[in-house]
Amino acid sequence: MDWLGCAGVVDCRAGTGSVELRRYAKDHPFAQLQGSDNIIAFTTQRYASQPLIVRYPTLPYSSAYVRLHQGRVPPCHWKP
Repeated sequence: MDWLGCAGVVDCRAGTGSVELRRYAKDHPFAQLQGSDNIIAFTTQRYASQPLIVRYPTLPYSSAYVRLHQGRVPPCHWKP
């Protein structure tokens, strides 16, 4: 079964960005996300045939977290 979800698409040459409903094969990196994971695929001249994939967890104090906790953000102990 394919993965169907929202993906942000940025075209730097055209200067455009959009959020699109896209379908990916189940073995595509986008379909492998779990929980609150985020993923970015860079397709550039250097990475044309195999995009550079960066996968990372949601940071502990995302804007959704701040809204959930009414703007009270405890001290952050996360270090990059």
